[in-house]
Amino acid sequence: MKKILIALMLSAGLHAGGDLPEVEYVYADDPQTSPFYIGAGLASDYERNSYDYYDVDTGYTNISVLAGAAVAREGSLGLAIEGRVSWSLDEYGVDAASIYLKPEIEVGKGFTTFAVIGYQNITTYEYTYDALGLGLGGAYLFTDYIGVQVDYIYSYIAEDEFGITPEYANLTASLIYKF
Repeated sequence: MKKILIALMLSAGLHAGGDLPEVEYVYADDPQTSPFYIGAGLASDYERNSYDYYDVDTGYTNISVLAGAAVAREGSLGLAIEGRVSWSLDEYGVDAASIYLKPEIEVGKGFTTFAVIGYQNITTYEYTYDALGLGLGGAYLFTDYIGVQVDYIYSYIAEDEFGITPEYANLTASLIYKF
């Protein structure tokens, strides 16, 4: 009997203090995708060599592989770092390895525009050039993980030791996968 009386007194004491605080429930948000992405695509390279007496314009096709990661995001603005390697499908084409800083603006659901600026190491024939790559592009995600990316990048190269100022530009279309 003593045990029942003590239990009733404790129970009454708990309820006598007034209303119990409301329980707050915490709900998990939808899982966020990883900041990492990879891609592969086809590109069309443009090369112009300006000699003293004529210009030579040529075009090449290459395969491009890219990988990157978003390093900052605030609302619709973002910043990513992206690395690329491309190999020419043509005998005398352009091979390149590049790393870019990529500021992004999300302009609609799944659609992002971006700029790129970064270092390029370009190899053509037996010559290798260090270049500054500047470009613009856009990406569209069909799902949370799969999308396409298209960009145009111009390569700024200083005059070489032979007095030639080569110009390179690249238009790339890639299929991307976000982790």
